[in-house]
Amino acid sequence: MQTRFQNLSTNILFITSLLIILATRLPLLDIDYGLDTDAYDVIIASDIIHTTGNYKASRLPGFPLTEYVYSLFPLSRSPFLNNLLTALVSLMGVAFLGLIVRRMAGRDVFLSMAAFALIPGVYINSTNSMDYLWALAFILAAFYLVIIDRPLFGGILLGLAIGARITSGAMLLPFVIYLWLRKDK
Repeated sequence: MQTRFQNLSTNILFITSLLIILATRLPLLDIDYGLDTDAYDVIIASDIIHTTGNYKASRLPGFPLTEYVYSLFPLSRSPFLNNLLTALVSLMGVAFLGLIVRRMAGRDVFLSMAAFALIPGVYINSTNSMDYLWALAFILAAFYLVIIDRPLFGGILLGLAIGARITSGAMLLPFVIYLWLRKDK
């Protein structure tokens, strides 16, 4: 019975940690799309996709996942909605990092989550309309699925990471090496 209580407490702490991390982002979400002009290019491309129904890369090679997701919303949107989507996706990345740490280390889960969420590059890019945290969140989700022996679903999520940022494809090699080394155990 104590194990169920411990699991419930851990899950409540896990969710509370994520909500606190999200709360730290909320004041920044309505300010602007981000300081990088590429964020505006993504918004312009998503507006073109929304209006015409044809894919238009914001810059080559493009970021189809974020551009298509953003295109689902009306042209008269404020930065808040796009930035909130990025904040939620980055929160997913923080959650998967916590699950990875729990699985691989078994301790310091919440400290790891907080430390990761407060890295300046993560913090700043989780409040704008860029693709960095989208790709990283899907990479972390994919890796978690790989380590829990769900490599097919991990591959699908790695594909989404590549759709967010093509350089995510570089993670294919470490994932394959991890699976290969694990196969021998």
